[in-house]
Amino acid sequence: MKQKMSFVLLTLIALSGASNFAHAAILSAPGILVDGSGKHIFKQCSTCPDEGSSDSDTKGGNGVGSAETTGVGNGFSWLASGTLLGPNGLPVLKARAEVVDPLQGLGSVTANATAQGLQEYHYSGVQDGTYTITFSVNGLLDGDDESIDAGLTVLSSEIIQGADGPRHPSLAPTTRITKVASSTNGSFSESSSVSFTVGAGQDFLVQEFLIASALFVDASSLVGTADAAHTMTASFTAGDVSLLTPVVAVPIPAALGLMLAGLGAVGCIARRRILHNA
Repeated sequence: MKQKMSFVLLTLIALSGASNFAHAAILSAPGILVDGSGKHIFKQCSTCPDEGSSDSDTKGGNGVGSAETTGVGNGFSWLASGTLLGPNGLPVLKARAEVVDPLQGLGSVTANATAQGLQEYHYSGVQDGTYTITFSVNGLLDGDDESIDAGLTVLSSEIIQGADGPRHPSLAPTTRITKVASSTNGSFSESSSVSFTVGAGQDFLVQEFLIASALFVDASSLVGTADAAHTMTASFTAGDVSLLTPVVAVPIPAALGLMLAGLGAVGCIARRRILHNA
């Protein structure tokens, strides 16, 4: 009987590398979690008090197979969505953040969109198996302070006691694709792969994240868009996928359940807030 995943992904902050997930909710079981936020801060004059507005939204969570959030505010907009039932059942994620000049005094605008997906698999092989997962990000960057950060990691379903508490050991280093508008302006398409070995009869977890961030500072930066809404997709590109069974812990409509049955055993953070006071 496999262990409960009550402490799944306490290591996700380390996974993200920077502070992207420092304040984000984290999935603790298979599911989709999306988050969006925007903020406009301005002054009517250099000595006037700060004014402005902000908005945020979070959808999905443990046991949710699909979620989406959208938001529009004064100078900002976001979109974040995800679903578990993509190629081989791996999460398919989308994220988009945009800022424009709201033309109200001296100030700044931020927008962030984060999508996370977690899926679990059972490996039924009687010997160790080696797999490769490749993920691709198709997006567009416009502006100068906009960025897209995407990553994928594979974790053992076992829980060990670490210095910072219970955690899941990584089966391979995290692979990431990070793009910034200052060096990548316009559309792009990029892929990255991670290979790992799973033990006989072992369960493992695949975690994906996708973050789009945009920033406008009056008289200092350009308005712009970080658009990865063309999707982040992932699939198993090496290894015997007939020995993988997705552990789907979400309610599945009958049609999708039949589709999964037909596939047989085929293998199926958040937010970063940038605050700038003018």
